[in-house]
Amino acid sequence: MNFVAIDFETAHGLIPCEIGVCVVREGEVVESFSHLIKPSCFPYINYHNQNIHGITPEMVVDCDTFDSLWYNKLRDYIEKETIIAHNAGFDISVLKATLNFYDIKLPRFNYTCSYRIAKKVWRGFSSYSLGKLSAQLGIEFNHHRAGDDAYACAKVILKGAEESGVKSLAELAGLSGISIIPFPL
Repeated sequence: MNFVAIDFETAHGLIPCEIGVCVVREGEVVESFSHLIKPSCFPYINYHNQNIHGITPEMVVDCDTFDSLWYNKLRDYIEKETIIAHNAGFDISVLKATLNFYDIKLPRFNYTCSYRIAKKVWRGFSSYSLGKLSAQLGIEFNHHRAGDDAYACAKVILKGAEESGVKSLAELAGLSGISIIPFPL
């Protein structure tokens, strides 16, 4: 069970102001971190988004922009990996839009969605939002901060594999009828 879980918090639309990364190797979390990002719309951060994640312009004023983080830190965690995200369509859209904004060549990786897998593994839960799902599974974390959300996403997949009795992400996705999608298409 090897994959990298990611999560973005956004300043506005698809413009990130924080990324979280959680690396799983051989079924164990081996690394987890987050980085605040000076968004391309700086100093603007949508008021509604601030109320959700608590990230303010003052917190990101001296932070690296995404392109700097990509080349100095993030690329090796994403390129040629299998990426997991909760509501993956959103996080992959943020990543693609941001890479395009900075004119960065799109990396190759595969991805799938922990939300969709969870709906198949734990049928009948009242909610599959990351916060409610994690509470039902006993995963403690600080919701709406990217590093914690990436960690919770990774734990959902690991618990899903354990509950399903499988040893790989491919088996879990296959059992759930969920595709592992190549990026870019």
